[in-house]
Amino acid sequence: LQSRIEAMQDGIVPFDAKGLAALHTETLRLSRLIGQIERLAETEADPLPMRHEVVALDEVARDAQATLGPAFEMRGLSLEADLHLAHGWGDRDAVSQVVTNLLSNSLKYAPDRSTVRLSTASAGGAARLTVRDDGEALTAPERTRVFDRFYRGPDAARKSGGAGLGLTIARNLMQALEGGLELDQDDAGALATAA
Repeated sequence: LQSRIEAMQDGIVPFDAKGLAALHTETLRLSRLIGQIERLAETEADPLPMRHEVVALDEVARDAQATLGPAFEMRGLSLEADLHLAHGWGDRDAVSQVVTNLLSNSLKYAPDRSTVRLSTASAGGAARLTVRDDGEALTAPERTRVFDRFYRGPDAARKSGGAGLGLTIARNLMQALEGGLELDQDDAGALATAA
């Protein structure tokens, strides 16, 4: 960003609408990255301040589906939901962030024209949310690193502009809520479960 601005100032690169659009795009990307890093720092704070309230996980999931549904359509993905009553104790904003991060991850990496499935249920006294997509199987080394901060798989640069923070933030939030976040795989694709 700095070098492009300096090139414009020096007359090496034209100062025109196309150049400004590129600067704007880069500024937005940096703003998102800073926001993600700030959120990561918040999730790693000790102690992480959380409100304690009854959270209807199915309602949070329904809101996330409504918000992200158009982005899934634009990517040619189907977002199916099987939402059953599921109440838990926690912080609604934190839970909403977890659901959004899991869906955003599938939005970035699910194969074109595939289906992402979002479901909620109550099991064993816990509210459970699952996001399943038809993504490629991760290798054993990738599976051990998928929740590491800034980790991006080998094809990530080609598939998305993410920074490798979404799953780290989701995991940290679930730990702060005294819950868990697991990644599982089977022949049908990737499965992320928050409980």
